[in-house]
Formats: sequence, C-alpha cells, structure tokens
Amino acid sequence: MKLDDFPVNYYVLAGGKSSRMRQNKALLKINGETLIERVISAIPGEKESIKIVTNSPDEYVFLGYRTISDIFPHLGPISGVHAGLVDSPLLYNFFLACDLPFISEAVIQTVQEKHTDQDILGLRSRRGLEPLCAVYSKRCIPLIEKQIKRGQHSLHSLFELVKSDFIQVSDQKALANLNTPQDWRQYLNNSTD
Repeated sequence: MKLDDFPVNYYVLAGGKSSRMRQNKALLKINGETLIERVISAIPGEKESIKIVTNSPDEYVFLGYRTISDIFPHLGPISGVHAGLVDSPLLYNFFLACDLPFISEAVIQTVQEKHTDQDILGLRSRRGLEPLCAVYSKRCIPLIEKQIKRGQHSLHSLFELVKSDFIQVSDQKALANLNTPQDWRQYLNNSTD
C-alpha cells in the first residue's frame, strides 16, 4: 500500500534559530512571498492538513495555519519531527524544512508515491540525505525520545535504527536550502523567479 492511498498530515519545521542567517530565514521574502509560503504552496492536497512547528507562533499568525511547539525545545530538527509525530493522529506524516525555495509539488508527490511502509522515506542528493523532505512514521517516537535522553540530536543517527530508505532525486536544485547570508545572496543572484 502506498502513502498516497491514505490521508497525510504535513508539518513545516520553522523552529530553528537561524543563527547562521542572523535573521528568521522562514520570513525572508522572494518576490513579495516569504520562504515558508513558497514551501507551503508546494504541498499537495488539502491545506487543512498543514501545521507549522515553531517555538515562536506569533511570527506565523499571518499564514493562517495551526501551529504547534516543540516538546523538547532547542534541540534542532529532531524535536520538530518529534512534536509533529506526537501531535498527529496519523501513522505517517510528511515533514518539510521551511528553507527549501525550489521544492515542488512533484518532488513531494514522488516521496509519497514511493512510500511503502518505511518508518522514514526521504530523498538523497549529491550532498547526502535530506531528512526534512521526508515521511516519518509514529513508530519513530520511542526511538527519538531515547536518542534525546542520550543527548543524540541528529536525525541522521535515527536512520540506522528504523526501517528507512532514501530516493535519489534527479533535480538536485530541489533540495537546495538557505542557511547563511551567502546562500541567500547566491540565491538572489541566480534566481530566475
């Protein structure tokens, strides 16, 4: 059975400190649209299934989506994935970073169509594994909590503990993210939007 046969919740992670960018990267504007709005617009299906995971919900009120906060704050993406999995009534949930300016509906749908009961299914690019354009199962919750208690806050270490798989992405640009002012300048200089 494929994931696209079932309802799915989408969680957009916007809880990072953006310390390297020195400003909230989710709210950077591209042609009048914030980066997080670009990511949300790529999500297929019903917009009611989208939630923002953030520890500063007031910053995202303008989007009109429900927000949830980390249960274990300030631990990076692992705490955002954990919060979403705990929040969701569904077994499988899709997680996206808020800083993927080139992400597309087609890329997200590819992950959903290739999902066949893995605990984690994500994408692989030349730069490595992408943990934040991926499906996660609620079966990951106890393992994430064990990792957090041990001080292991990397999602990559979780991949070895569960049934996980990663699809090679043909569009390398799709997973480019913006972490630093240099990334942002390069994006603006090369953007054809």
